[in-house]
Amino acid sequence: MIDLLTVLEAVKTQFEADTTLSAYVEKVDFAFDDLEVDTNGMHPSINIMVYDVMTGPPPGQGMRDYVRYTIPLIIGYTTRDKLRKTALYGSTTKKGAWQLFNDIIDAINVDKTFGINGILNNIFHPEYTTDAYKHIDGSEWIGKGLMVYELYYDEWQR
Repeated sequence: MIDLLTVLEAVKTQFEADTTLSAYVEKVDFAFDDLEVDTNGMHPSINIMVYDVMTGPPPGQGMRDYVRYTIPLIIGYTTRDKLRKTALYGSTTKKGAWQLFNDIIDAINVDKTFGINGILNNIFHPEYTTDAYKHIDGSEWIGKGLMVYELYYDEWQR
């Protein structure tokens, strides 16, 4: 079976190496606490998690000796600004949640396998949602989004 920590580290490394993201994202990590990000003002941020790895037979003839692992990457992202509109849509001087979403997509498209041998180079159609909420102290808006990107890994079972 594929090591999930290896997957998380590879995704984190690819995001940190991306010149667009590294120019303005404060924190890229996995499974960190959103309150930590809010309290310490680490915006924009990207939070990488994995939930509910599924297994089953891969599609196609001649694949009966393989098992397919479906690894759903949950990628959370946040921005922050005094204006809700800027937290979501950005401005001429600051990127919002939608620009961060697009930059994450671009970073994934550099290498959809994240450099992991055996990860299938799948077509990228993430499920996603983005919105904004008022910070706990009421002073700023937090633009926040979540996308699900599935990775596939086929393993020989004989």
